[in-house]
Amino acid sequence: MNNKESIPLYIEILKYRMYSQKMTQRQIAKMLKISPSRLNDFIKGRGEPSLALARKMSECLDIRYEAFFKVIERKILD
Repeated sequence: MNNKESIPLYIEILKYRMYSQKMTQRQIAKMLKISPSRLNDFIKGRGEPSLALARKMSECLDIRYEAFFKVIERKILD
């Protein structure tokens, strides 16, 4: 059984930015001019931002643009 999952790097960075800057999904969505549910879809891996939105997220949240194209492996805990 494979105990790993692949997730886009930007999702982990986005979660960290929310935590470190004490921002809610609603606040970040407002900053990006998207709905909170759309942002939540990205965080849950149910969609990917367009290239234009990825660029905007990169600029607004100080996420390296390259992070939108990298995948990391993380262990799944049983």
